Amino acid sequence: MNQKILNTKYAFIQGIYYVILCVLMSYGALYLGQVGLRTGLIGIVIASANILATLAQPVIARYIDAHHTSVASILMMMTLLSGLLSIVMLVIGQLPYLVAIIFALLSAIAITMMPFINALTFVFEEKGVVLNFGLSRGIGSVSYALMSLVLGYVISRISPLYLPLVITVSALGLLPILRGFSNDHVVSHKEGEKSRFIDFLKYYKLFLLMLVGYILIYIDHQLINTYMIYIVRNIGGNSLSMGIATFIAAFLELPGMVLFQKYKDKLNISYVMIFAGIMYSIKHLLTLFAPNMTIFFIAQMLQIFAFALFIPSSVFYIDSYFDKRDATTGQALFTMSGTIAGVIASVAGGLLIEVTSVHITLLIFAVLSVVGSAILVSSIKCMK
Repeated sequence: MNQKILNTKYAFIQGIYYVILCVLMSYGALYLGQVGLRTGLIGIVIASANILATLAQPVIARYIDAHHTSVASILMMMTLLSGLLSIVMLVIGQLPYLVAIIFALLSAIAITMMPFINALTFVFEEKGVVLNFGLSRGIGSVSYALMSLVLGYVISRISPLYLPLVITVSALGLLPILRGFSNDHVVSHKEGEKSRFIDFLKYYKLFLLMLVGYILIYIDHQLINTYMIYIVRNIGGNSLSMGIATFIAAFLELPGMVLFQKYKDKLNISYVMIFAGIMYSIKHLLTLFAPNMTIFFIAQMLQIFAFALFIPSSVFYIDSYFDKRDATTGQALFTMSGTIAGVIASVAGGLLIEVTSVHITLLIFAVLSVVGSAILVSSIKCMK
């Protein structure tokens, strides 16, 4: 297949996938609240999805490698299952506890899909076809941004209970595009001898300290994304305001990631990581003290200096810091740290909002973020 056509299709895959993720991640709390779940239970549902995804990803990866199964065919099955579950959720919208179970499964499937969608680039690279991951991932962010804006407007006028319909339509659109990738295959590699995990932990103590800092920062990031509807309502906003805020942050990820990709060879990656880590905390503090939606929108704009720089720089930083035999373990631990942060934010954040208030919850998590930034900066400086 023509490389240009493949790149176009891959961009569509990323774009449609992030539409699904937008519905589940940005509007999940709003939807579950409308169904009738308490805030604390919403956090448990979202945390369960993250845990299920963490358990499922290595199992599916081992299956693909052992059976030489097409990555795209696995993604097609998960997409089909997502569409079916969203239809069921649409039909049983008045049964909150059953909806909670299905929502957790649906979210787990969506989160699980992410590394395999990214893996498509490496599968085709081995065939000599270079897919533009940076641009396609940026299109995913723009897609997420536009959908959040549209959903914020629509939900302000109709019930959030129709949100599963967006997932159903998106899944139907994604299936035929994935079919165009179904001829890919996975080439098994004999990996070099890896360090024993205990030796890894002893040798890379500073990296583990850096991960502690990252988790503390990312907990606040996940809290803001998961419970944004409560944050904007607390300062006079509504679902439309949330849509605009999500749009601003997601849309600005594209220029941030593209610029990093363009200038990464001229930058000191360590300093980029430190800068982005500090900007995370500044963004979180600005969110904490935001008296109105205008200041909150400004806080969301800082996404271009925080998430948009930190995520791609961390990939290159880990790759350069580790021995080649340990780089995969390092990347896996980094990904797992984000999941741990998501679980903590979902459960602790939901319970804190329910028993205290939005502002107190933001204060506690902002303090964790500042402490995390200090740990991150110190560990990276020592790692250089």
